Amino acid sequence: MRLNLKVIPKSSANQIVGAFQGELLKIRLKAQSEKGKANQELISFLAQEFALNKQEIKIVQGKTQSHKVIEISFSPAVFQAKLQAILK
Repeated sequence: MRLNLKVIPKSSANQIVGAFQGELLKIRLKAQSEKGKANQELISFLAQEFALNKQEIKIVQGKTQSHKVIEISFSPAVFQAKLQAILK
């Protein structure tokens, strides 16, 4: 499954904020957006939140931008259920 993300680096905490402009999922990260640090933290954070291995999450678009497309090994229904549990 592919997800569209809006990533905000240099935040006070790592957190999934929720939906942003309809289809985008907004995520705040503590890491700075230099030398791939935010990308590494994004993958680690999502793996931890969704109980996945880091290898199951790939950035397929936007490695140097705040808007990213990631591929995650979930069905849409499983992803929605896990996301709702995280956001509560």
